[in-house]
Amino acid sequence: MFKRTILRALAALFALCALATPGAAETADEFYKDKVVKLVVGYSAGGGYDAFARFLAPHMEARLGARVVVENRPGGGGNVALNQVAAAKPDGLTLMLIGGATAAFAQVLDAPGVRYRVGQLGFLGRVADEKRVLVIGQETGIGSFGEMLDAGRPIRFGGTARTSTIGAGTAFVAEALGLEAQVIVGYKGSKEIALAAIRGEIDGFIPSDSSARRYGKEQGLAPVAVLSRERSPLMPEVPTFFELVDLTQEQAWWIDYADALFGLGRALVTTPDIPADRLAFLQRTAREVLTDPAVIAEAEAAQRPISYLPPEAVKRSIDRVMDGLSEEELARVRHVALEKFQ
Repeated sequence: MFKRTILRALAALFALCALATPGAAETADEFYKDKVVKLVVGYSAGGGYDAFARFLAPHMEARLGARVVVENRPGGGGNVALNQVAAAKPDGLTLMLIGGATAAFAQVLDAPGVRYRVGQLGFLGRVADEKRVLVIGQETGIGSFGEMLDAGRPIRFGGTARTSTIGAGTAFVAEALGLEAQVIVGYKGSKEIALAAIRGEIDGFIPSDSSARRYGKEQGLAPVAVLSRERSPLMPEVPTFFELVDLTQEQAWWIDYADALFGLGRALVTTPDIPADRLAFLQRTAREVLTDPAVIAEAEAAQRPISYLPPEAVKRSIDRVMDGLSEEELARVRHVALEKFQ
């Protein structure tokens, strides 16, 4: 009797242990099956990041075995949402499509309200490169790059904030070209800036090449120069700054830094400190999606071209843009972005 009681107790104990540790042997792909994964976008619905996220969601969903739900959390140029994602539960169920340049640059400038650390995020890979294109509004009487240089008055550029890449990027352009300029900030996004340029409230701005291609179809906007040493594959007819003007080494530094910054593009990330096997699974899933010829062709047809970069390469680029500046260069970047073109 006593022996049977002991055996029953041991059997119950083994069963209880098995129930208490169901995930001990659970693989990452088993973990994601039938879960809900949030894909956060730090901007309103209808913009470029939102469109990219909604394009990627079903492809990620099919490979993860989870339901992928896009959540829009606008505010602070994407930094409000990134703060939230960086502080979210590290279970691998929260992803975000970030502007790599915006996230890294806000940290470079020590922008108010930035509580994340870019280097601590779990990077899944870059989704798309973002070459920037200087777009000029024709209502201002400036019809070309040369006319902008010879305008004889301050050039008015538009941006969302001085800490944003659109605002800072135009400041870098003005510094590189030696322009008398003013960066007017406070616009909610690139769509509102484009409308301001069409109405003649500002002279121009620097959207991504994919946006510039769409804006170029709008009456009164003209793409005039690419912020790079290479032309944009999306707009091969538009020359680079280096083709249009003979830049000194000092001037070229600003364009090269801006190009490296914007080259961080749109990247998929997750929260810091998720289990290593889940991070590896997410990275593998992202790579499978972003290198799938059928997905790439579908993205091209939707005018959302994919230019995948693996997570380790993205991390190296971020380290170079953020930590590769000397103290003198960092001081100059902050001065030009925040103070010079008020």
